[in-house]
Amino acid sequence: MTEDKENVLQPQRKNSGKGARARRRGSVPAGAGGAKEGEGETGKPRRLAGIRPRISIEELRNAYKRQASTPQEEILPMFDPMAKAQESKGVTRGRTGLVYDERMAEHRCLWDANYPECPERLTHTLERCRQLRLIERCEPILPRSATEDEILKSHSRSHLYLLWSTKDEKNEEKLENISSHFDSIYIHPETYELALLAAGSTIDLVDAIMAGKIQNGMALIRPPGHHAMKTEFCGYCFFNNVALAAQVALEKLKLSRILIVDWDVHHGQGTQQMFYEDPRVLYFSIHRYENGTFWPELRESDYDNVGAGQGRGFNFNVPLNKTQMRNEDYLAVFHQVLLPVAYEFSPELVIVSAGYDAAVGCPEFDPELVLVSSGYDAAVGDEKGEMEITPAFYAHLTSSLMALANGRVAVIFEGGYCLESLAEGAALTLSALLGDPCPKLLDPIFKPSLSMCESLLNLIYVQRPYWKCFQYQGSFSVHEKTNGDTGERHIPTLSYLGNATKPLKYETRNCYPVQSQEVKEKIKLQLVRLKQDKPPQMFENNRLCLVYDEAMSNHHSLSEKEHPERPERTERIWKSLKQFGIIERATVLQSRHATQQELELIHTHEHVNLMASTSALSENELLSMQDNYKSIYLHPKSNEAALLAAGSLLQVIDDVCSNKSLSGIGVIRPPGHHAEQDHPHGFCLYNNVAIAAKYAITHHGCERVLILDWDVHHGNGVQHAFEADPKVLYISIHRYDHGLFFPSSEDANYDQVGSGDGEGYTVNIPWNKSGMGDAEYMSAMLQVVMPIAYQYDPQLVLVSAGFDAARGDPLGGCRVTPECYGHMTRLLSSLAGGRMVLALEGGYNLSSISYCMTMCAKALLGDPLPSLEPGLVPNKNAVQSISDTIRTHKKYWTALSFQVDLPVEDVLCQGFGGGAQPVESGASGSEVSSCNVSPVSTPSTASPPYVSAPSSPDKTWKNGNCMENGASPQLECSSERTKFDSNKMDIEVTPIPELQRSVRSRVKSEKAASASVAEQRDVKVGGMQKEFGSEGSSRMSRRKVGDQGGSGESANHTSTPIRPSRPVKNVGLMLRAAASCAGIVKGVTAIVSNENTCDACYKATTLDSGSINGILKHCKELKLLHSCTRLEARPASEEEILSVHTKETLEGHVQRGTCSKSPCSGDPALTAAGSFVELISEVVQGNVLNGIALVQVSDHTSSGNQIISNNYINNLAIGTQYSLDNIGLQRVLIVNWNAQNGYNTQNLFYNDPRVLMFSVNLTDDQSATKGSVDRRGENKGLGYTFDLSLNRDSQSKNFTQGDYLAMLHQVILPVAYEFCPELVLLAIGNELVHQSPTVSPLIYSHITQMLMPLAQGHLTVMLEVGNAKEITKDIAAATLSALLDKAVELLPVIYENTSEVQDSVVNMINVQAATWKSLKQHAQTSCINTKKQANASSTVLCDEQQIIAKAFDGCVTTPTHTLCLAYDEGMMEHFSYDDETHPERPERISCIFQRLQEFGIVGRCHQVKTRLASAAI
Repeated sequence: MTEDKENVLQPQRKNSGKGARARRRGSVPAGAGGAKEGEGETGKPRRLAGIRPRISIEELRNAYKRQASTPQEEILPMFDPMAKAQESKGVTRGRTGLVYDERMAEHRCLWDANYPECPERLTHTLERCRQLRLIERCEPILPRSATEDEILKSHSRSHLYLLWSTKDEKNEEKLENISSHFDSIYIHPETYELALLAAGSTIDLVDAIMAGKIQNGMALIRPPGHHAMKTEFCGYCFFNNVALAAQVALEKLKLSRILIVDWDVHHGQGTQQMFYEDPRVLYFSIHRYENGTFWPELRESDYDNVGAGQGRGFNFNVPLNKTQMRNEDYLAVFHQVLLPVAYEFSPELVIVSAGYDAAVGCPEFDPELVLVSSGYDAAVGDEKGEMEITPAFYAHLTSSLMALANGRVAVIFEGGYCLESLAEGAALTLSALLGDPCPKLLDPIFKPSLSMCESLLNLIYVQRPYWKCFQYQGSFSVHEKTNGDTGERHIPTLSYLGNATKPLKYETRNCYPVQSQEVKEKIKLQLVRLKQDKPPQMFENNRLCLVYDEAMSNHHSLSEKEHPERPERTERIWKSLKQFGIIERATVLQSRHATQQELELIHTHEHVNLMASTSALSENELLSMQDNYKSIYLHPKSNEAALLAAGSLLQVIDDVCSNKSLSGIGVIRPPGHHAEQDHPHGFCLYNNVAIAAKYAITHHGCERVLILDWDVHHGNGVQHAFEADPKVLYISIHRYDHGLFFPSSEDANYDQVGSGDGEGYTVNIPWNKSGMGDAEYMSAMLQVVMPIAYQYDPQLVLVSAGFDAARGDPLGGCRVTPECYGHMTRLLSSLAGGRMVLALEGGYNLSSISYCMTMCAKALLGDPLPSLEPGLVPNKNAVQSISDTIRTHKKYWTALSFQVDLPVEDVLCQGFGGGAQPVESGASGSEVSSCNVSPVSTPSTASPPYVSAPSSPDKTWKNGNCMENGASPQLECSSERTKFDSNKMDIEVTPIPELQRSVRSRVKSEKAASASVAEQRDVKVGGMQKEFGSEGSSRMSRRKVGDQGGSGESANHTSTPIRPSRPVKNVGLMLRAAASCAGIVKGVTAIVSNENTCDACYKATTLDSGSINGILKHCKELKLLHSCTRLEARPASEEEILSVHTKETLEGHVQRGTCSKSPCSGDPALTAAGSFVELISEVVQGNVLNGIALVQVSDHTSSGNQIISNNYINNLAIGTQYSLDNIGLQRVLIVNWNAQNGYNTQNLFYNDPRVLMFSVNLTDDQSATKGSVDRRGENKGLGYTFDLSLNRDSQSKNFTQGDYLAMLHQVILPVAYEFCPELVLLAIGNELVHQSPTVSPLIYSHITQMLMPLAQGHLTVMLEVGNAKEITKDIAAATLSALLDKAVELLPVIYENTSEVQDSVVNMINVQAATWKSLKQHAQTSCINTKKQANASSTVLCDEQQIIAKAFDGCVTTPTHTLCLAYDEGMMEHFSYDDETHPERPERISCIFQRLQEFGIVGRCHQVKTRLASAAI
């Protein structure tokens, strides 16, 4: 087959209908008439955008040149696509941890022996785990009690105290009385200790997972926790175990993305409330709601509660409005919402609140780490849940989550009250965590219930403004005229019918549903059928079998040495499996030849004989014969290799189907899925997978075999072999390109569904363009493959595992990563009891296929998989293809029930609507999603993850309700809530205000919800009280604390702002940030000074006003001022002064003026402060890039109402506070290089993590020097203060330039880059130079230059002018020169570090390393001694001559050109003949040069003419 060199695609061909079988298969028998091979029906050559087996070296050279000269629309990825696969080498599945303590069975109700939350819940579960021999396979985690500090991370002190007061209480009546004030609570004398034990055990389980001690784990604990709120016991829960563990992971482990899955049948409102405004935690709850009538009867449990503030879009509620929900309903939740969002979120930990009260028989479910609130009250038989989730299904739910977060999953035991169903569900959950195959689901999967469809569509409607994965529902306008035919449309509604009235006391006895004996017997019979009759089969040493034979390498092309289907394909894969240790962990099977009888299960007798005859043909005869077929080459050893490939795969089928191995991989070639029944095709001689499927049916009795073909080319041979056979479900994901991509057959389109009895059993997902990647393939898996596969319920899964859709493949043109293939394999492994076989098909980049197959093998072995990139979003073209497939097959597979239209208007009057988020139509969503803002790209953003959809324009308000065109409001509520009267609590403890609010009284608006979560704290500094904000200050928010604004959302959330501003590392975002710099050049530098102040006022100070004038004159002589923008000095406003100082301080300055002006505009202190604020404002607004403020008086040691001798004002603190409060910055870096102790500036921001302050001080107090490293902030600001105090006594007075550079390089710069400031404030003076004769003023130019790359160059310098005029002038000139980006002289002498500085820096690193990752790599010897420059004099001059010698005498000679550039296209002639995807390829330099052109850099450079190096060199 050939391909046009320009690779121009023809227009889309119209479907001409089905013709003869031979024509449909794209083949004409030798000797037959009609069009020649490769021609269409008209006999004209057809351009095929597919395989290029005969590309010449000259074509390759020309292709490289064309590609290099063609402008590229998108930024090429600047990362190694195989990096994650390489890093996974040596990473194998760890052990599963289990924590429990049988003492927890002591917690029971003393006054009601039938209470459903009983000790037997734990004891029965443990007994069942022992029966299945699960506990002995786990790594034990020792239980321990939580500490007071840990509990207070999520609960109030009064909450803790109240439960503590019941410890060892023997008065049963008193305990019942206390319990009656809380909903569904009983308290036992041991409850306090056991609740602490449950919380501490959960925290330690999560710690062990994150520390890598275990892979995953389960906490079998009680009492449960997910209903417990900050100040209230509720629903059997006292301390919120899951929330506490998540909070510790956020604060201690510095996680930024945690997924909490709560499948308990009761809504975990306590967990929801604690993270409602925190974008670091994605909370996902599936619970019974019944329009608010099911406990806990809260309005906040409905789907429209999506989070608030920064956390908007990170709260998911799936309300179940009917009972008898089945497996298919929960499966739809996972496939349609949870897993797509989870892959876009890409968590670091998954925590599961595992309640089992939705299981069969439960009476209460009536008609990044991943954390799972594992309630089992939705299981069959639970009298509370009254749902019909089978116990085995919990293993499937757990398995689907184990691919996330590198396998870090923690399952926490919550509800579940049918003891048999609970024990079985929990045991099978633990079995899944141990890596056992998912048990077979005995009940068939039907269509999700109508109620579930409505709930999920409602949820998608309110969440799609925030998540781009929701692309498969269309949009319509409610104002459109439909002519009576509305089609498939859904309009979300809200209905709340719950009882909002809260009683003064709650029932403590007989307050739960009770099943009749008849129902119990019925459930018992049902559970007997569903219960595992024996322990799950363990495949510890035989999880995977492999087959490979070197003899397959004898098959190679006689005419083309570099043919893409070459022997190295299997050789490299086998080598990679060895390197990763896969082979030693697997069973290697003996290869064998397929028999003729086995081959004829698929192929005709004539075809088998024809292939056998090739062994006796000459080379010329083989070359002539192969030209009769499409894309085929033949060799005398080809048939033997093909027989080995087919027969070896049958060896794997035998091993897996006989349960000797759980899964298998055939590293075989030649491939097979193109081979037709009567002729070879597309590199394929025999159809290996088709033969294997038929063999499994005939020899092993399989009745349902799933074949997933993810090769980039359509498996025409497999489809034709089974298109009328319902025993084989064939699903193919492939490039189609409107019929122009190989094999160029219309049979590959989405409308081909099979025929006869096999109609609906052929599913094609055709891509119509190149560039598809992880996002598109994972979307196809979740939207189409997995829903259909679960409904089909296969007994064996076969994968035509071609890897030519992988990144770097020369034929596929797609971008799937190796780890994505691993994730697809993991998803499929939950089917067919884990019986799964992969057979190699295509894939022609040797590096890619090796890593891809290795990742699939690791997935089958249960190893943790590398996480996919966050923000995976399929592109527009892929969404269309998947939607076409769904629309075609929804009549065959009822699981595909969610492709309906949703309104674009805000029909709920809550700011929702607006349609699906727009996605790119060009590149793979895997690429573009990383460049677009996503809910997970920056979890600390203040604004919603995506722009909120506009509300409907036609709204009116009536009686406080939003009306849509006069229609009645969508929300219906009944009853009103009454307030809780704490005075009527007849208990012997002091009423606590925080306990006076019940969860049932918290049906609140989003405004109230935000206010309840955000807690304000006070920071007392210098005698005044300053309001700092909530426990976690919001980022990018310009709203002051307490200001609710118009939206009613709080600007803050309660999470700890550990690295509050550090963006999540995302390569795509970095590339997009770089691209956004195109056209941006250096801005201007500003200068502001207060030399023209009131002379009368200056007489009150001891300073000389001539200092600034001297500095300006000196800078003018050096020609520095003409490049600057002069700003007008102004006095600080009253509001600006009062942000730091008291009114007495301000009045002191106003009254001190002798010019009779009030306030005195010439007061030097007021003018200094105002001028610095003005400079900051201009820099942040972008009017100037940077600047320097020359202020005559200043004192950063001032704060509060303190007035020292000259009554100075703290300019530095005022400017910092202005940037925080008025501009809304969240990360400000202060570098105080003034040598004067700025403790009061430190005190002002000592608790504030928004300000990182470095202070370099000289002091005469030796004790202050020793204690300075311990001054590092408090509370939220701990670690954000660095105090480097140096003792300037007579013995160590002469600090060197090397000392100051060491401080900068070893401490300041590493931490500053980790902090990633938005503004840098540099305060300098002359003391460091004046007190150290060996230090040159030039040091300030170097300090300034090293700080300029931070904060996008937003740097403001405040020079506090002193009496030493000559030194100060030189310092100012050196600093201004650096701000103007002028070249400056080298430092004359760099002396070795003094021992005192070495010790100070090392001590600082040791103290702060726990807070800053950038300091952890420093050893105690990291304070590098800088060597003296060559020929530098070591003489130290300590007199005035040395000071003069250090004078700054201007910049070094300015060169003619700032930058020169050398580039020659001739360098592109160097490339690899063997591997066109070799990483060192010509595009490297051509793309760089193109980017330099796009950024306008080439035109601004001096281009140097290139030349050859001489022979002498």
